[in-house]
Amino acid sequence: MTTYGYGVFKNEDPVKQMWAIEFAKFLESKENAAAVKASESLSTSKSMVDMYKNRTDENVKFAERLTEFAVDGGLAAPGFNKQRAIFAKKIQAAFTNALTPEQA
Repeated sequence: MTTYGYGVFKNEDPVKQMWAIEFAKFLESKENAAAVKASESLSTSKSMVDMYKNRTDENVKFAERLTEFAVDGGLAAPGFNKQRAIFAKKIQAAFTNALTPEQA
């Protein structure tokens, strides 16, 4: 499951690290469930499994059932973590014009 384009990237800046952790805490907090729900995001925390219990949208119902099986896909596929790290850097370099698409 995803949270509509929210992304946190590995960063050496302690301030950015702190705020990335705070952002994750916000998304997973039961106190902020209404805000997350209003954004139409789907929390992947197993503790939030009942957050969408009374929703009629079939996609939300499906996502709720998948929460039980949520895993980091990189842990399930050998070599994927290494590939993901390399690929993400190349994409970022192309998007920020640090490299041309061909160079990336």
